[in-house]
Amino acid sequence: MKLMFYKYWGNFDNTNMLIYVKAVMDLQYKMRWVKWMMEGVYPEFEANCLIEKITSTLDRLFAHYEYLLSQDPVVSSHEKGEPFKDNGKKQDLMDAMYDDA
Repeated sequence: MKLMFYKYWGNFDNTNMLIYVKAVMDLQYKMRWVKWMMEGVYPEFEANCLIEKITSTLDRLFAHYEYLLSQDPVVSSHEKGEPFKDNGKKQDLMDAMYDDA
């Protein structure tokens, strides 16, 4: 059983960070739960490395989100207090989001 665990979860380079991003974004768990889980499953050094990698991934994701918000004129004008104008861009944004996935 331990061999199977390390096959899928033991190598941090192969670990899908989206699993941890989803757990942090989940209202039930948050980062505190992810840290607690990592510290309980992995040795201290490995847990700290993985927690740092998760935190770095979340920071980069947030920075990318901020960048996208600054580039979107519809969102930027809405945040500045100007009236929200769709002008048919809403569907284009949704289409672009699904094209990137």
